[in-house]
Amino acid sequence: MDFFVLLLFVIAPLSLFLHELAHGIVAYFFQSSYIYIQLGLGPSLWERKQGVFTITINLFIFLGALAAYERDPEHTLSERAIISGAGPLINALLVLLGYLMFYVVEHPYLSLFIAFNLWLTTMNLIPFKFAKKKSDGYVIAEALWKRIFSSYR
Repeated sequence: MDFFVLLLFVIAPLSLFLHELAHGIVAYFFQSSYIYIQLGLGPSLWERKQGVFTITINLFIFLGALAAYERDPEHTLSERAIISGAGPLINALLVLLGYLMFYVVEHPYLSLFIAFNLWLTTMNLIPFKFAKKKSDGYVIAEALWKRIFSSYR
């Protein structure tokens, strides 16, 4: 299988889904009343509702993913930071798992899996904000910033 096809249709969607699922699971532990996980863009291919979870898989599975969650009262800043940290944490664990597996089976596809998850971990921890969308790193940095400097008021 070609590297590009493997990355586009297997590694990226699997890694993105696990990243967003980690956000959802932690949001569930913080008693979110609604958790929505979406993989890809375009027309919906599959949707499943189970309890507070709604999972949608769209046609272009390689074009990103998102997790949204709600609770009344809203999650605290610390809870949002922990939920945001869950995605990059699962990708870092996948890097570690891939690295350990690489000692057993040295395969270039495994290298691609490790590299993509390392990239995903790194990119998600960079704090940036685009319009109203905040990266995981931004949410974490914002919580730390407010916690550190709120004590100086």
